[in-house]
Amino acid sequence: MRHTILPLLLTLTALTVPACTSAPEAQIQAWEMVFDGDYLAKEVGIPGALLSVWGSSENDIWMVGGAQEASPTSAPTILNWDGAGWHRLILPKVVGTLWWIAGGEKDVLWMAGTDGLVIRWSKVDQVFTRQTIPTKTQLWGIQAFSETDVWAVGGEAADCHDNLACGVIWHFDGSYWTAPKDLPAGWNTTAWFKVFARGPKDLFICGMNGHILHWDGSKWADEVPVAADGSAIAPAKLLTGNCNGGLCVAVGGDATGVIVEHDGTKWTRKTVPGLDPLNGVFVNADGSAISVGYSVWRRATDGTWSNDVAAPLATQQFHAVFVDPTGGAWAVGGDLFSFKTSQLAHIGTTAIPKPVPAAK
Repeated sequence: MRHTILPLLLTLTALTVPACTSAPEAQIQAWEMVFDGDYLAKEVGIPGALLSVWGSSENDIWMVGGAQEASPTSAPTILNWDGAGWHRLILPKVVGTLWWIAGGEKDVLWMAGTDGLVIRWSKVDQVFTRQTIPTKTQLWGIQAFSETDVWAVGGEAADCHDNLACGVIWHFDGSYWTAPKDLPAGWNTTAWFKVFARGPKDLFICGMNGHILHWDGSKWADEVPVAADGSAIAPAKLLTGNCNGGLCVAVGGDATGVIVEHDGTKWTRKTVPGLDPLNGVFVNADGSAISVGYSVWRRATDGTWSNDVAAPLATQQFHAVFVDPTGGAWAVGGDLFSFKTSQLAHIGTTAIPKPVPAAK
């Protein structure tokens, strides 16, 4: 049975930023490392890494994470930048780490994380609802199209051996969370990391060993990326994907980075010299894209990828990236192993101040 969780909104700062000039005159500034290391833990009292970022505009950016290893009984981290200051949302009686956030319809946010944690939050009525998920399996990704069409995916990667069931895929129809029917044989022997889509009837789920499931609205297919010449390639872990228009991009890797692209017909692996493992990606409407890991990589509109040497040198990994409607990029991450540190890098039309503790 679902129960409602009322939010506590804690203002962390009342700092304002300079007003933006009119759109035609606004200029993208250089990258800035807004904060990194243990700044949030020491100065604001929020330990843990930031793991996902999403926004409805440049003045409505949401970041989630937590302190899974450092303090597993702590509340998830939910931070909001509203264009003038930082706010923290605290969910009473909810503990753990939120690994992903996605926007839904009508000012609704969906978040997923540890132990099958799924939260729905309505920005209009300011109410959290904790969802009832059939199992407590770790959830890594979530995607919402409407109040009756939400997907969450996950799995315990350490259990994915000897054909053991380790992965989960859940769909919400507005009333219940259930596993979809007619998935390819052996689908649950893979941990699934993210769900992304061009639309409700063109949806992808990526995971371990290079697996990408595709839902076309009527049937499922297990699609395997190929090399540019059409030959088979060694499977590689795919952590995140994103679509915009006709282009979808999925990224990941183990010892080296992996980028695969879908042009509407098939998945093709890109050859990118010097690529390190990647965790997050965002595709723009013009066919450009940005991907993050220990470094930042960009896709030009002609399809070529290159290292963004102007990006800040990260001491830890970036885990996710989001590009707002003005072209500003927000990259979040931290120490993804001990969860003791966090980082936020930004490039946009205005500088973003660090969060500071609320006045007492």
